[in-house]
Amino acid sequence: MYKRRLFIIVISLILIISFILIKKYNDNRISSLEEVIYYSPKIFKTLGFTNRGVEVPEEKASEWEISDKDGVKELLEFLSSYNVKKANEERVMEHWNDYNRIRFEIYHQKKKTSKVSRVYLFDNYVYIMNNGYYELKDGPVDMDWLSEFSDRYKATHFE
Repeated sequence: MYKRRLFIIVISLILIISFILIKKYNDNRISSLEEVIYYSPKIFKTLGFTNRGVEVPEEKASEWEISDKDGVKELLEFLSSYNVKKANEERVMEHWNDYNRIRFEIYHQKKKTSKVSRVYLFDNYVYIMNNGYYELKDGPVDMDWLSEFSDRYKATHFE
């Protein structure tokens, strides 16, 4: 009986320590920005985008929205060239009121459930709602490219 309890305790400790080490490894791992943004083409619904410095009325979620998968693919392909690493929340929040940020949402719909990937891009930081804070390892983000992307899709779909 004693050996069995000892065995269970040892196995439990090994599992707990393994879990902690794996989490620590994942937090310190450098990943592509595209990898940490949830996107599922099968259940994709819309892409919402708000350019830097744009005030969005309360009744709207974003500056513009499209249901074009090509737009999301282009955006994620661009973002795949950036690598990120988990960051401290306080460091990112220092830049929160910076108007040089871009926000986009990728909406997914599957039957009655929906999932949103909401991403805030700053020059050297990223906040992904429900996923965490990240620091760009090879930034800053090319905000001009993102603004041109926004202008292009806004012009072709809304004017």
